[in-house]
Amino acid sequence: MTQALTIFRPAVPLPGKYYELNLPKGYLSFSQIDTYLRCPQQYYRTYVLDGPRINSAEAFEGTCLGKTLEEMGCRKLGASRSKTMTATQAIEWHKVYLNSHVDEVDQWNGHEPADLLKRGDAFLKRFWKQEEPLITKERLVDVEHEFSITLAGVEIRGVVDLLERNYCWDYKVRSKNSMRYLNVDRSLQLSLYAVATGREKVGYIVFVKDDGSIIHKQSVRDLKRTKSWLEFMVSQVAQGISKGAFMPCNPADNYLCSSQWCAHWDSCYGQEC
Repeated sequence: MTQALTIFRPAVPLPGKYYELNLPKGYLSFSQIDTYLRCPQQYYRTYVLDGPRINSAEAFEGTCLGKTLEEMGCRKLGASRSKTMTATQAIEWHKVYLNSHVDEVDQWNGHEPADLLKRGDAFLKRFWKQEEPLITKERLVDVEHEFSITLAGVEIRGVVDLLERNYCWDYKVRSKNSMRYLNVDRSLQLSLYAVATGREKVGYIVFVKDDGSIIHKQSVRDLKRTKSWLEFMVSQVAQGISKGAFMPCNPADNYLCSSQWCAHWDSCYGQEC
């Protein structure tokens, strides 16, 4: 006789009832959750102690492109602005922004500002040919869309790069080698954005540095199931932070545990943790 399998779903612990909520910012975001899951000690030094962060050339490159595409979207949304941004204007806007903020980069990691400008020019030319005509005012809902939702009694804040009527997109700049880390079906970030915006269809628009291509990586979320999983995840992270559980990560399992990516590596690894 076959016995049916009973699935045990524990109740999600809520703050105020099972634990006292104590978050350094009073809320969580994808970046905070991701940092805590990757390395609780890095979270402690970055968010609790308000320690330094590394602004790498790789992150800066993504910021410059993102700001340029944000400006493009704002012009499309602005009813009082009759002219949209051309590819030439976008390239010039990107150049001005990059040059105005280049001193904020801490680590260039073998890159030069000229490399970022060259790739940015190529990306933007291709984007205006391949993507920009598809982002119509009828499809576009918002750019840099801010949200605030409550999961498991915890406020979650975030910003979505591109929100369309049927899709939710996040821009990424990646090398081919790092593309393997962009698992859209299991992405915590995209799951959070799906629940926050009510969009089942989510994805990344990826600028590939090696060949200048732009690709879409898309996925579909079951919103009810995704929200249930997120509430459990958020509850566990919020409890760990509130109770002061800030253990260091295992460097062998975390490729970001290095002086290149973590501002606390020199003082943490094998010394003060």
